[in-house]
Amino acid sequence: MKLYMSANSPYVRMVRVLLREAGRASEVEEIELNPRDASTGFWSANPVARIPALQLADGTVLAESALICAYLDKELADGRFFAPLHADVRRLALFGLIQGMLDRGVAARTEKTRPGAPDTKTVIDTQLAGVIRVADALERTAADGIGEVDMVDIACGCAMSWIQFRHPELDVLSARPRLANWCSQMESRPSLATTRPTATP
Repeated sequence: MKLYMSANSPYVRMVRVLLREAGRASEVEEIELNPRDASTGFWSANPVARIPALQLADGTVLAESALICAYLDKELADGRFFAPLHADVRRLALFGLIQGMLDRGVAARTEKTRPGAPDTKTVIDTQLAGVIRVADALERTAADGIGEVDMVDIACGCAMSWIQFRHPELDVLSARPRLANWCSQMESRPSLATTRPTATP
């Protein structure tokens, strides 16, 4: 299998962390590229032109991080990362919140990179307000410790790390000690320590 990726993408990082938590990272070739560069040929493999994208042995290409993670979990990890989400709808709801928070953070980041648009500040503020609301919700539900790591833990660790990386002005963890503890425990794991973003904010 081949994973088309960029090391700074939080969506890609979820896939990479899952593979490392499963101990199966060596079975997937990681191919770093710029998905906006037509010359790479990536658009032919994935017409949506977004990363991550996972190419299977038969040439089938899976897009979207949650779908890729679910597939790899089933094929390489006996379903253990998504099983708690299937067993508890509240856990599944948390996964959806984290994905939505990340989508808002990415939208705000995109808006930050196109200065001069007349509504830029309004759009950024609206998107980041959503990030804060989800962070508050996660603070209320965060456990004191991590047991068996599941997809919610992976998503939270990757998403919050990226939010701090790209939106440091939010200082999102300083007033949320339970969420900060959750993220700290995840960041200390080798799977996250070896997949941290490398570019400057």
